[in-house]
Amino acid sequence: EAGLDRVMFTRCLYVPVLADIELRGIKIDHDRASTIRLNLLKEKAKLEDEFTALIGGASYSSPQQVAKVLYDDLKFKEVLDWKGKEVRTATNLRKTDKPTIAKLQAKTKKQKEFVRIFTRLNEVSDALSKVVKHFHDSAEANELIHFNFNQTIAQTHRLTSSGKKYKVQGQNINNTYKPCVRARYDGWYIGERDSSGCEFRVATELGKDLLGLEHVNAGRDFHSYTASVIFGSSFETSEGYARKQLRTRAKPHTFKPLYGGQSGTPDERKYYEAFRELYRGISETQDTWVDTVLKTKQLRMINGLVFYWPNAKVLKSGYIYESTKIKNYPVQSIATADATSVATIYLWHAMRIEKMQSFLTLVVHDNTVGELHPDEKDKWLEIGDRCFKDVIYWYFYNVYDYSWVVPLDSEYDIQYHWSDNPEWQEKYLKIQ
Repeated sequence: EAGLDRVMFTRCLYVPVLADIELRGIKIDHDRASTIRLNLLKEKAKLEDEFTALIGGASYSSPQQVAKVLYDDLKFKEVLDWKGKEVRTATNLRKTDKPTIAKLQAKTKKQKEFVRIFTRLNEVSDALSKVVKHFHDSAEANELIHFNFNQTIAQTHRLTSSGKKYKVQGQNINNTYKPCVRARYDGWYIGERDSSGCEFRVATELGKDLLGLEHVNAGRDFHSYTASVIFGSSFETSEGYARKQLRTRAKPHTFKPLYGGQSGTPDERKYYEAFRELYRGISETQDTWVDTVLKTKQLRMINGLVFYWPNAKVLKSGYIYESTKIKNYPVQSIATADATSVATIYLWHAMRIEKMQSFLTLVVHDNTVGELHPDEKDKWLEIGDRCFKDVIYWYFYNVYDYSWVVPLDSEYDIQYHWSDNPEWQEKYLKIQ
């Protein structure tokens, strides 16, 4: 009666696939994990010494002490909201979290040095505690890292995961540490399927955006375009691994307008506004979603899924409460909870039908990862091309009664380690 049977059907189809992937786990390269851990520990010790010298003995892990250093000693101006009011914690304390520090305007030499050291120190500490420690420990014990996959944690139904014995979230493994993942059998490969530009293609589909469709058909590299606007000459003159890293850094900005994001640096805001003007079909559809929710407090998607926002309203300031989520959820949900899920479901079944020895080990947003027998690479590529394109069109038409128009695409990577490359090896596998 609620019209949710088709969504439930898709989620149920995914269950045996995820159950099998949970049993497989991922294998960590001991030598790589050990080298990276050693280098990070050395870097952390060096940064802590630099930080202590800079702030006169205050503890970087104490918010109160960091706040005193930031605002009293170094004279940073607090971050302001759109009303010009200081952005503080719920208890009116001055904020010292990483997103806030990233927004501070560093002008003096000491301020810039503080931001550099503090930001990197937190990055290193997080990497060690959330990923590298678990990678190293599992490799030391010669054990696999297994995940629990969840379809019902994220409100968009986007897949999330949590580590079992080793507390690593599969969807949050940073690109920096992916090449530590190897195949468990000698001579086998790690294969990855990536739904290329999935969020933009879905937004173009939902928004019936003709210019977006034209750009998709022309093969426009949206992330490179974003990087060229935000990073300018730094991106245009870069090559190889450095260029790839800048393109990767630009990805969240490419997607941000799709999710209703508007704030950022002047260059970022310029890009977001240009995006909305350029792809008016997308932006106008998002505005229609907001209007619908303001009237009905809910929004039904093309697959039948309904999102509810009972508290959505226009504030006195004119800002629409929940508007970012309203613009975000439809795109993220269709892209990652349906399109990628359907592709992965059919890829898993096709591999079983072909009686392949290869198997899937991980799903990360719009990417699917597996371990491949050396004689099955070509077959896996052939199946993947079909599942990540034609099967999705077929499924949406037959299950959701929806005719998909915007072409979908996928990329692949097959190596002995996940997302490996010579530049990464040169940067991370030398003992510092």
